[in-house]
Amino acid sequence: MTIEIEDESNVYQIRQQKLLELRAQGFSYPNQFKRHHLAASLMADYDMCDKAQLAERAITVAVAGRIVLRRVMGKASFFHIQDASGRLQIYVRQNDFPQIYEQFKSWDLGDIVGVEGVL
Repeated sequence: MTIEIEDESNVYQIRQQKLLELRAQGFSYPNQFKRHHLAASLMADYDMCDKAQLAERAITVAVAGRIVLRRVMGKASFFHIQDASGRLQIYVRQNDFPQIYEQFKSWDLGDIVGVEGVL
């Protein structure tokens, strides 16, 4: 079985091209995002809650971390972010965030993101 590995210069060129495209679209990296929660504390506080209990509470959270897994599936996708304390799964739907969803599809593993939403 042969595994193809992209050389570092090719990966660097692809990332540089993505950066140029983002800048051409007027995107600037926001630096005002405030993380309010860590993965481990959310798991400790809410892991015992079922879907109905979480929906009833409507808990808004703000987390940040590095993308470590990404699954793009049509109009709904999942990705995992990892912070200093652990890992969280994030669910995103195209219908909820059409502009962000298009950007999301171009994000790479290793990118650092901030996410605000409801548990």
